[in-house]
Formats: sequence, structure tokens, C-alpha cells
Amino acid sequence: MKNKLLFLSHSSTDTEAARFLKEKIENNPLAHTKKLKVWLDITDLIPGRPWQNQIERILDNESTAFAVYIGHSGVAKWVEPEVRLALSRAIREEGEYPFIPIISKEAQSCSSLPGFVKQFHAIKDPLNNPDELQKLISTILEEPKSLAPLVTDPFVGLRAFSKNDSHLFYGREKESTELIDLLKNNKLLMVYGDSGAGKSSLVKAGLIPLYENGRLEDDFSENRSYIKNWQFIEFKPFNSPFLRLTEAIIQKSKIQFNITPKDASYIGSTLNDANKNSREIVEMIKYPFTNNDRLLIVIDQFEEIFTQVKDEQEREDFFKLLVKLTEDTGVLNIKIVITMRRDYYNLCSSYEEFYKFSQKCKYLVRRMDNNSLHKAIVNPLMLAGINDADLFANKVIKDVSDRASDLALMEFALSQTWIQKDKYNGDLLKTYQSIGEVSGALAKKANIVYEILTDTEKSLCKSIFIRLAKIGDTGGSTRRIASKDEFQEDQWALLDKLSRDEFGRLVMISNKEIHEETNEVSTFIEIAHETLLTQWDKLQTWLQQSTSYIKILDLVFDRSKSWAKNTSNKEVFLLANYDLLEARKLLQENSELLNYNEVEFIESSIQKMDSDEREKSKKNRLIKSITMCLMGLAIILLIIAGMAIDQSRKALFESSQWEQIEEFKYDLTQMSLLYEQLADDKENYPSSTVD
Repeated sequence: MKNKLLFLSHSSTDTEAARFLKEKIENNPLAHTKKLKVWLDITDLIPGRPWQNQIERILDNESTAFAVYIGHSGVAKWVEPEVRLALSRAIREEGEYPFIPIISKEAQSCSSLPGFVKQFHAIKDPLNNPDELQKLISTILEEPKSLAPLVTDPFVGLRAFSKNDSHLFYGREKESTELIDLLKNNKLLMVYGDSGAGKSSLVKAGLIPLYENGRLEDDFSENRSYIKNWQFIEFKPFNSPFLRLTEAIIQKSKIQFNITPKDASYIGSTLNDANKNSREIVEMIKYPFTNNDRLLIVIDQFEEIFTQVKDEQEREDFFKLLVKLTEDTGVLNIKIVITMRRDYYNLCSSYEEFYKFSQKCKYLVRRMDNNSLHKAIVNPLMLAGINDADLFANKVIKDVSDRASDLALMEFALSQTWIQKDKYNGDLLKTYQSIGEVSGALAKKANIVYEILTDTEKSLCKSIFIRLAKIGDTGGSTRRIASKDEFQEDQWALLDKLSRDEFGRLVMISNKEIHEETNEVSTFIEIAHETLLTQWDKLQTWLQQSTSYIKILDLVFDRSKSWAKNTSNKEVFLLANYDLLEARKLLQENSELLNYNEVEFIESSIQKMDSDEREKSKKNRLIKSITMCLMGLAIILLIIAGMAIDQSRKALFESSQWEQIEEFKYDLTQMSLLYEQLADDKENYPSSTVD
């Protein structure tokens, strides 16, 4: 009879705990009697040989049971390839290969355990609980039994696969490996593709688990890279990429390094005070990590840098920071992976240095081939206990078009088929046809949900979904992320309903910690997937009806928030000129689309405009009065000046005549004197007579 061999999987941060558990198992009397051995990579890998080949051989052929140890960091270091192989073998051998999760004391309060761990019995804290240790050993040694389903929900629907869903993520193994290979020799990797093509899922459920398992290292590494801790942070830019990066660093530091609130506050305040200085920010990003860490920064849905960020200077500064991070040569060896919609990628060309870096290493996510689609459908169903799904899978694949974006529609159709299968006695094919198949499942579900709403809720739907969409810079509609405070109470109650599984999860609600010192939490809402914007006919109609005012709506949404938050100098955010005319028209014709704050904002803008007009009119009247007075004064002055000139001329005339008389009198006097002189000359000189 083959000796029992347990394959013990663990993350690098739990190496010592796994080593201790191996010793406790092998030293147990029952295990010793049954010759139970534990295979642990840190002690049993053979130097000088590819470690991946060794692991695959042990898992596929030599081990008789599999256990995965989940330590204090939850699934932060999930060794996905080993789990995937073990799950596949457990399904293939139909219960003859035990699959055992081991949850440490520290991990029991973790809310991010993999979905399948929650679906079946796990061993809890065997290092400190002798009964649980004995239960673990008995489970490994007992006779095989039929395998119960490992998951109850094999499909994720519209949301992207996360790292915790990696056990359900099939069909992209080749692409995941290609991403890892690209990342080995590049600091920045741009993953882009059409909306719905599966970019986020490929990175989160494909790339990240491989990265955490040390796949960036050479396959011939003798110690399987356990001298390094493969850390990663993940965030979306939303409307403030620097703030989201800060939050991600602080959250990672809390979970991974148990930093104190004081240290967390120091990180946050230093990052905020860096004034977008790239060098200072890079150094602060490194602050929580050690020389033994490696860091991967994942920025998801990077198109938000254009659709959500309003401040051009902040956008430019963030691009500069990314370039600075790629240039860093420190021991942390920071690498960046970005996911982005294909139709927005060319907008990056305006930021030349970043664009040049991204051009060096970019990866286009294409449509999965049919064999890969088959894996993506059949393998998760096998985990859920369905082993004869080939006909169903073939029908679904036939309905998937050549568009890469159909992947999201397929996943939604699969999830709806699974949820509603009981209506058709578990017949997946009949259920699939009833829900509208790949092409119509999303629209049909949205319409069904709409029809079961109350009349009041229906009247709220348009204003809610219009608020969750916007006109993109490249044309067409894109999702808009809204905050909870934008919605009235009745709208929020409806959003909460639409986020539930029974209502199709048409929207997603998420919470983010905003201020470290106050622990203030802000709630955000967005549509589950952008395919809803193109697939749901009713929403398309609403958007088409809103074309003339949806851009001013977006401006009002943004400006009104800034106006409400600022206690001083509020007037700078008010609308004016053409924008105010459009907003006034919106208020008059579609006030139901606005919340109380936005109505008050527009009314304040109108009041400011009216006040400005009154002030302007008052000034104009004053200027007119002053002008009239000045004109009257000018006329009077002109008259006075004319009279003065006339008097001057008269005086001048009279003066001129007197001068003429005097000159005449002078001339007469001179003539008289001349005459007298001539008379005297005649007397003194008598004239001669000519005979």
C-alpha cells in the first residue's frame, strides 16, 4: 500500500509556521505509526532542478493529500498554482484526494478568505489546538469518500475576478504566463483591451497569484525565492490618484506589517505634504517595506485618469510619478501593471515620457479561443460538482461572438444560468435558453429587475443610472463613480436593492477609508460593468434622451461638490455664462435628476448672476448719471467759453480801432510838421524867374 504523503502548501510569510506544523504532524504517534510524511518545499525541494517541475510531480503523482496553510495575512500570499493543481486532482479523482484548508488562529477573523474555503470544513489552528491537529491527521489517513462540491457559486457574474477567485479562473493560463514573462524584464506593463475583454480579471486572478508565488524569479532558483516577500498593492485612480495610492500603501502597511496608527498617519501626512514631488513620494512608498520585499503596484481601470480626474495638473503630476517609479533602481524593485480600456490608451500620448515607457511593454487582451472558453465554463462547474457540462459549454461558446468584450456577457449569462437552474430542475441548457443566452441575458435581467420594481422605484431609476454614466472623451458612454452623498434616501434604498444578487447586481457598492486620523469612510457606487451601458435598451434610451444635458450634468455634479465642501471663497465654483444658462434650463426641465445640494448650487449660481446683473445695472445707472452731469457741465463751460471768446474778440476789435486812430493822428502830426518845414524852406530860398 502506498505511504501517505501530505503536500503542505503555504505562503512565504508563513514558512516557519508551516515548518513547525510539519514537525508536529510527523512526530504525532498515529502519523508515525502510519508512516505519514509531509512534503514541504523549504525542506524537500532538490537543489539544482526546476522547482516547478518538482512541485507538479509531487502534486500529480506522489502526494496522497493536499493542505494549504492560511496564515495571519489571509490570502495575501496565496500560492495559486499549487491550489489549482490540487483542486483539479481532487475533482478528477472524485474524493480520493483530500483537499484540506488549514486556517491559523490569526486568519480566522480574515474576511477575504477564498470563496471555496468557506464552502467546506476546514481545520482551524492545529498548531495550538491538539484536537484540531488530531482531526487533520485523521482526515489525511482516513479512507477516501465521495467528494462534495467545493464551491456553491462557480461564476462571478459582471464583476471582475479577484485574486480570491483565482481557483475559478480558467482559460487564461497562457496569457497569465505571458504577462509574468513580460514583467520579468520590464518595470511597467500596460495591459489594455476592449471593455469587457477581461483585463482586470487577467491581472488580478491570473498575474497576481503567479507573482506572489515567486514566478518572477528564475525557475531554477534553489530556494524557490523564499528570501523575498512578493508584496503588491492595488487601486483605481478614481478622482484623486495620489489619494488612492496613499490609501493603498496605508492599507497594505496595516495588514502586512501591523503598523501603528501613528506610523500610518505619518505615511499619509508625508505623502500629502510631498506636493506631488515624485522623488519624495517614491521614498515614502518604500517606507513600510524591507530590503527583503519586492513591490508590484497594480493600477486598475486607468482610463479613470481621464474620465474622473478633473485637475489637469494632478493628472500630469501622476504621470510623472509613474515614470519616476519606473526609473527607481532600489532594492524594492518596484514594478507597475496598468489595466486600461483600449479606446483611451492613445490619450496617454499627450504625456510623452510615460507613453514612451508604456510603448515598450504593452499587452493587448484579445478574445479567448474556443478551447480556453471551454475551460472557463467546464472547470468551475466541476468544482461545483457538475461533471457532464460539455454540451452546455459548446452551446454557450457557439453564442459568443468574435468580440473580446463578449467575455463579460458570457460570464453574466453563466452566473444567471447557475442562479436560476433550480427553476428547470438543474437543467443548465434549458435555464441558459430561458435567461436570454449570451446576447440577451444582461438586457433581459435588467428589464426583469425593472419590471418588479414599484412605480416609485421605477421613477427613480432614470435619475440613478443617468448619474452613473457620462459621455467619454473618446465618444460613447462610460461609467461614472458616484458617492453616496449624491443620492437621496429613497434613491439609496433602491441602489442597495440593485446591488443584491436577487436583483442582478446591476450596481456595485464599495467603501473606502478616506482620512486615517478620523477613520472617515466614504461609500461609492458604480454600475456593475460598462456593458450595461450598451446592452440594456432602456438605459440606452435614457442616455439618448439625455444627450443634450448630460455634459452639463457632469459639470454640475463636480462643481456642486466642491462648492459644498469649501466654506470660504465658495463663489469661485459657481457657474456663469453659457454653463449657467444650460444649468438653468436643466433645473427648469429635468430637476428630478438633481439632488438638493445641486439644486441649491444652481440656484446660488443664478442668485449670484442676478446679483451681479443688479450691481452692474446700478453701476450703469450711476455711470449714466455722472455722464449726463458731465455733459451738462461741459455745455455750460462751452457757453461760458464762447461768451469769453466773444468779449475777447470785441475788446480786441475796439483795441484795434483805437490803435488805428492813434496811428492816423500820428501820421497827421507828421504831415503837419513836414508841411511847416517846407514852408520855412521856401522863405529862406526864393525861387528864380525865367524870362
